[in-house]
Order: sequence, then C-alpha cells, then structure tokens
Amino acid sequence: MTKFLINCILLLQFALCTAQQKEPVASGIVTHKDGKMAGFRELQFINGKVLYYNISTRKSELYEMSEIVSIADDNQKILYKDGTHYENKPEPSKIVNDTLYKPNYPEGIYTTKEDFLARKPSYNEPVIPISVRGDDYYTDTIEDHCFFIKINESKIRRVFAISYKGHLYFRIGAILDNRNKSDRAQDTDFPQSFARVLMGGENYYYLEANLTNIWARGAAYGGFGGIVGSSLANSWKYKKGIVWDIKNIEFNIFKNCKDYNEFIKSKLSGAVQQCTENQPELHEVRKAMLKIK
Repeated sequence: MTKFLINCILLLQFALCTAQQKEPVASGIVTHKDGKMAGFRELQFINGKVLYYNISTRKSELYEMSEIVSIADDNQKILYKDGTHYENKPEPSKIVNDTLYKPNYPEGIYTTKEDFLARKPSYNEPVIPISVRGDDYYTDTIEDHCFFIKINESKIRRVFAISYKGHLYFRIGAILDNRNKSDRAQDTDFPQSFARVLMGGENYYYLEANLTNIWARGAAYGGFGGIVGSSLANSWKYKKGIVWDIKNIEFNIFKNCKDYNEFIKSKLSGAVQQCTENQPELHEVRKAMLKIK
C-alpha cells in the first residue's frame, strides 16, 4: 500500500469521526419516529447516537440516530432531519468566553488520588453536570457545585475528581476522606456532589463548599429535635474555604476563623482576620489565596 493511499485512508477516517461529533445543542425539541416529542437540554451527537437531558423525565436519554426524525433548537431552527445534519453554529452575539480558572488537568474521571497525582484519568467518557438544587434545573454552564452523571444515567460516585471542559472538580466525600487530621469534625449532606476549583497555582488549589460541624449539629438535634432541631442544625452549615495542599497531598478546610488564621499567619501575616464572626470573611480569604497560591 502506497504512502499516499495510507494518508488518504487516515484523512477519511478523521473526516468520518469529525462528522459524528457535532456541536452540542443547548436546548430545543427532539421528535422520535414513534411520534414522541421531548424538550431537551444539552443534546450531544456521539458516534451515531444522540444523548440529551429530557426535561420531562429529568433523566439523560440515549438513542440511535435511526430512532430520531428531527431535532430543532429553541428558535425552531432545524438542526437534524431525516438523516441529514445541518449547521449548528451559535450567533456571534451569543458566544460567551469562559474566563473562569482552568488548571487544565487532562479531561476525564479520576477514580483515585493516585491517578489524580499522576495526571492520568482512570477513564474518560461523556459526563453531564446536574445542579445540586434537586429540581429539574440543568445547565451545561460551569457551576461551582453540582453532581455529574454518565450517559447511562448513573450518578458518578466514589471518585476523587473530575476534569470537565478544563475545569477541575473535587468530590466532597473525597475531600473529607483526604483532609488534614485536625479537620475531622467537618461533614456534608452531599458527599457525592462536586465543588469546582476557583483558583490555584504551584502551592494550592482553592475551592469552597457547604460544610457543617458534626458536634454542633448533633447537639442541636439532641437538644431540641424535630423542626426546631433541624433548623438549628442547618444554621451550623457554612460555605467554607478549602485548599488542596499540593506539597502535603491533603485538603485543608478552614473550619472557622481561628483555624483560617492559623493557616495564613505564617504565609501572609497581613491577611490574618480579626474574627468578629465565627467564620472568616470569604472575600478576604479569596484575596489572600490569590497571593499565596
């Protein structure tokens, strides 16, 4: 086989692969051959199949393209009909540049801390972010807190981290499993949710998550119980700063203002806070992290 023919075959394979991977569609209507119509968010064309989040069923659904009659966006623009794909390019005025921090870890799912440290994804398959709010809200925009699901509709559990579109997310349960030993009193209601890294550098990755002190929450439940106890327990839940310490290979949770000051005083003494409240002022915490990251 000549070199020219080999190159032609490779170019053809590349073209076929590219043709199968169309731009995702933010939202619209899909019509099936059985007449069923479904409103969707974040529809993707993947290797001869179509994957979308069904607004009515609140699930991601995967179908062969042969089962689909047409796909239209919110403006009723036909993007696919009777086996033919049409252009799906956003209007220039609708293009939004993602200016959020990206550590640019290799895209994929990191099951273990060891895979994460080696920068080698355990596996890589399409994932979808779902809001932690528990309703049918879905977005493909980058969120600070979310769940992730795979194309088989299963929620991703018990992994260490996910790199998604250049952004890095740590699972809250993994943070608690790999925290500094002085932070053992911290807990969460959503261990399978993920928090996005907001900033980072050579020393730390910084993120934030809603955590609570288990002793304070337990005392609230034990002392009052019922609705009052539940309300008091939730009052001990705060958004707290968290750093992934790159050198020490552990998470450090700023569980209160005093704890944050202990962390920052030897690194940036001018960032020590007066602690008029139990929790440090997060805006000031972020400013400090930008300087020491």
